[in-house]
Amino acid sequence: MLFKALVGLVSLFLVSPVFGHTPHQLAFSSEHLVPFVGDVEGGITPSGDTGSSANVSITAAEPSATESSSSSAHGGLNLEMEPLAASTLVRAPEPERFHWRAALSESLLFLSYQQGGNIALSPWIRHSLAHPDWKDPNGTWFSNWESSLEGYRWTVWNDNDPFLDDYIAHPMMGAISGDVQIQNDPAGRSLEIENSRRYWKSRAKALAWSAVYSAQWKLGPLSETSIGNIGEATYYSTASHGISNGTGMVDLVMTPVGGAAWGIGEDLIDKYIIQRLEHVSHRRVWLLAISMLNPCRSGANLLRFRAPYYRDGRRGGVPVGY
Repeated sequence: MLFKALVGLVSLFLVSPVFGHTPHQLAFSSEHLVPFVGDVEGGITPSGDTGSSANVSITAAEPSATESSSSSAHGGLNLEMEPLAASTLVRAPEPERFHWRAALSESLLFLSYQQGGNIALSPWIRHSLAHPDWKDPNGTWFSNWESSLEGYRWTVWNDNDPFLDDYIAHPMMGAISGDVQIQNDPAGRSLEIENSRRYWKSRAKALAWSAVYSAQWKLGPLSETSIGNIGEATYYSTASHGISNGTGMVDLVMTPVGGAAWGIGEDLIDKYIIQRLEHVSHRRVWLLAISMLNPCRSGANLLRFRAPYYRDGRRGGVPVGY
């Protein structure tokens, strides 16, 4: 018992100088040290190599007169945090924005497919492009475009095209152009059909994009009026069995509005039919077959060089994107 008491007194004597504000050195084995952040007033002086036994000198500073009362209670150890270096600061990532370049590139690619098909299938369009003076000896491409716009029938609904053109093909065109907007919008590309503000806002933006695309298709510098000069000449329409110049308001309305309705219908089919069929098989031939239930979304996927069955943010682990 007496021996233990003597050991305790010796230990107290060795420690008391540190708390008495006089310089003193304590020896520690480096293997028992932990990383330290901050400063000890008076200095920390390591000696020896990392991983080997080393002496670390912790020198306690003498307190000033004004700090004597507080420092005596805390042993004169003043720990101060060092400011973080600028290189250690991590900035929060910026929110993903709409992909304008990709959306415009995909729309231009879609437009080139459409105009290329018209030029390939229509001898009249090829003739008007090769001979801009077909009507006026001084005619140019620009003057023919201007003349076609002047002849556009703004107060007539029907353009005398077949029913499938106006009420099936043009809504599908509007749905594809709307899907181009959706798949490049981070806020809407992963949404499934739901009665929520974010869903309807996303589809309203797609309708607006489709309306601009439709206006360009009918009236713009790469349109049916500028390439083909629809509106400048009259002809006999076999669909309406009458004289027409091929213009009317039907396509300007049905492309975006019908396209929005078509796109919502594909969202319904995708959620309640295609997703169930995806679990039947993950083979690509099967996925390609069921993607035909969403023809417009499949077409928009091809415009971004994705597989027709690709889906952004598909849940459930179904491997539909490659």
